[in-house]
Amino acid sequence: MNILFVLYGQFPNGGAFINRMLAYSKGFNEYGHSVYFLLLSKQSNINELKKLNSDVLFFDTSLWNQLKQKKNKIGKLIDYFVVIKRAKKFFKNNNNNFDICYTYGTTFPFNHLLGKYAKAFKLKVVNEQTEFPVVNSYKSIFRKLYTDYFLNNISKNFNALVVISETLRKFYSSKVDRTFKVIVVNMIVDPTRFENRPENTSLIKGKYIAYAGRLDGDKDGVSSLIQAFALVSHHFSDYSLVIIADNSDTKLVKILTENIENSIKEKIIFTGRIERKKIPTYLNNAELLCLARPDSLQARGGFPTKLGEYLATGKPVVITNTGEISKFIKDGANGFIAETNEPKVFAQKLDEALSNLEYAKTLGLEGKKLVEKEFNYKVQSKLLLDLFENLTKN
Repeated sequence: MNILFVLYGQFPNGGAFINRMLAYSKGFNEYGHSVYFLLLSKQSNINELKKLNSDVLFFDTSLWNQLKQKKNKIGKLIDYFVVIKRAKKFFKNNNNNFDICYTYGTTFPFNHLLGKYAKAFKLKVVNEQTEFPVVNSYKSIFRKLYTDYFLNNISKNFNALVVISETLRKFYSSKVDRTFKVIVVNMIVDPTRFENRPENTSLIKGKYIAYAGRLDGDKDGVSSLIQAFALVSHHFSDYSLVIIADNSDTKLVKILTENIENSIKEKIIFTGRIERKKIPTYLNNAELLCLARPDSLQARGGFPTKLGEYLATGKPVVITNTGEISKFIKDGANGFIAETNEPKVFAQKLDEALSNLEYAKTLGLEGKKLVEKEFNYKVQSKLLLDLFENLTKN
């Protein structure tokens, strides 16, 4: 089977959904299928892409090549439509080369249009959603109109939908008829990324707690994590808090730490943007991995991909009880669960883990077993392959 991913984002450092797609591709390939990526955004280093997996062909971003990208909104819109025109030609010329076209999300509407074109050229088109579409839909009139269109035309423009949680499955199933396939593929992790990593002797000195993700917005509760760390720091004075995230927004960094006393602020390390291949080393060398995600519409429907990466290290994890996390993480069995991300509550769990570190390490190893059983890339990619095979038979 020939599977085409149509995606918008930077490879390989484009965040959670890029890691998800790369894990899929590895699984598909190991099951004997061919994987291709059609990348809709201009890439900074095509040669690095080709090194990721010798059995995965990354189409050069010729859709964007020779295009002098505009900086104003109208110019960017024109650029997008030029890309769409080129992509339509691509599908027309290659419609017999692929069996499945896989698109991701609604944040880039032209992904949806490309999926529509692919279906018109007789490909089976599968779309993936990892959050409620309304999370970002009201930031502009255009996004709202597009979201309404998307929800009203799912079955017309796609052959199946993949979601990351049972909550999303119920939501999207209510928008389509009973014959339309909506399946759940939860976290997906490639555990081999976290194996045999060198000891961190120079990147971060001493013992530390770590978080990896984004600073902007309050999706992951970074502010709560920093405040919780401040509350326990006096009892665990030899620990630092390492925040693995893009810190180019110096104003935001200042806001996050403005109410923290200087002696503790000195122990909070913002690494800046880290290459994908280096992140496992940072995580593996932490004593504790944390996610103080607040309750929100996004958290209720989504599922944090970084949790799977945390668990894959075998290190103990402290996380808030949001969405469907408690279906898999059991407090005191394979992790530490704080009922809310309120700093005092989260700090209590940090204290519990750090005060009983040997016990915490046993929970970390149990969490690693969960990855192998539930979230391993081979297990999860097989779910998709079963769906693809069913679609191509019909």
